[in-house]
Amino acid sequence: MKRLKPRLTREHMEYAGELEGLAAQARSEETDISGFLFQGADFSGVDFSKCSFQNCVFEGCRFTDGALAKAAFSDCLFRGCDFSGCFLENGYFSRCELHACKGVGCRLCGCLLRDVLFSDSNFSYANCSRSK
Repeated sequence: MKRLKPRLTREHMEYAGELEGLAAQARSEETDISGFLFQGADFSGVDFSKCSFQNCVFEGCRFTDGALAKAAFSDCLFRGCDFSGCFLENGYFSRCELHACKGVGCRLCGCLLRDVLFSDSNFSYANCSRSK
């Protein structure tokens, strides 16, 4: 079975704004967070539950103890990110790649994972029950 790779555009807009405002705006307007490059962003403690990320690149970002329940990620690339203790229950990942990421003890319960690659990553003690 062949895995589909993320469909990323060549150029991404770097996001340097306030993350809580971005999450609140995306939820209230029911819009996708699309086409951004997040470098070294700290998503820890920010509520991105029910947000949808499309065509985004995350480099060296921290999601530790973050709230990403029912969040959706499509055509996203993660490099050197830390998901340790992150709450990703009932999330959706499609055509995503995670390289050199850490997710010790993260909760991926009930997630739908389609064409996802975990490469050189440590997700020890992650809870993936009910995930497909």
